Amino acid sequence: MLRRGSFRWLPRKKALEASRRPSESTNARLKWEFVCAACHQWWPQKMVMVDHVIPCGSLDNLNLFVERLYPEDPNAFQVLCKDCHQKKTNHERKIKYESKTKKTREAALGAIRKTDATHGGAN
Repeated sequence: MLRRGSFRWLPRKKALEASRRPSESTNARLKWEFVCAACHQWWPQKMVMVDHVIPCGSLDNLNLFVERLYPEDPNAFQVLCKDCHQKKTNHERKIKYESKTKKTREAALGAIRKTDATHGGAN
């Protein structure tokens, strides 16, 4: 429900409006085209997504999540074509996974070191 409400958020709409121009397509039904912030190509609205420049994160910290979901500054949003948005999302997920994996690995090594210290370092 929080994310659905963000679609009507005024700064998000302003970011979308800032990236548009009248359509140069021969299709008369296309009124606007939008420039992708990553590849700088022009796309019809159905091919772009408004993305948070700083990822919202997870619900682990609800206050931070809501603060990032509803920023007051339109510059906190960027318009990306679907391909560029997918690449950015995959990159963010990879970083998040690697971070979790590293934390898990560090916790396991810490537990091993603690066990070794209590057992006199014997194998």
